[in-house]
Amino acid sequence: MDKYNTFGNRFVAGIVDGVIFWPLTLLDGYLQESGNNRGIMFILWTIFSMSAFEIYSILMHGKYGQTLGKKAMSVKIVTNPEEGKITYKQALLRDMPYLVLLIIEMALIIATILSPELIFNPTITTISGYLAFAYIIWFVIELVTILFNPKRRALHDIIANTVVIKV
Repeated sequence: MDKYNTFGNRFVAGIVDGVIFWPLTLLDGYLQESGNNRGIMFILWTIFSMSAFEIYSILMHGKYGQTLGKKAMSVKIVTNPEEGKITYKQALLRDMPYLVLLIIEMALIIATILSPELIFNPTITTISGYLAFAYIIWFVIELVTILFNPKRRALHDIIANTVVIKV
C-alpha cells in the first residue's frame, strides 16, 4: 500500500465535507433571496457562513489531523517527515492562502451589503474577477504540486510542512 497515494481519498473527503456544509449553504441562499439581506445581522451572518468551513477545517485538522470527510476516507494529515500530530499553527498555515482570499471576498461582499450600488462598480467587478482567477490559479497550483510530488504533497502541505497519509 502506498500510504501517500491519497489524491482520490482527499477529493472524496472534500465532497463529504461539502455535503456536511450544504444545509448552511442552502440557508445562506435563502437569506440572500429573502430580501432581508441588509443590516448588521446579515453582515454577521455573512461573516459566519463564509468563514464556517475554514474554521471547521483549521479546528478539526489542528485537533484530530482530519476532518469528518478525511476520517470517512481514512486519510490523515501528519507532520513531514516525522508523521506526528500536526499543530494548530500548521493547520492554520495549510489554510492561510484560502483565508487571505476569503477575507478579501468577505470585504467585497460586506461593501456591497452596505452599499448595494457597488455591485455594478467597475472596481468591485474587477477585483471580484481577479479574486475568482486567484482561486482558480491556486487550485491548479495545488493539483500540479500533488501530481508531481513523490509524497503527493500539495503546496499548502509544503507551506505547513505536513503530508496526508492513508490510515
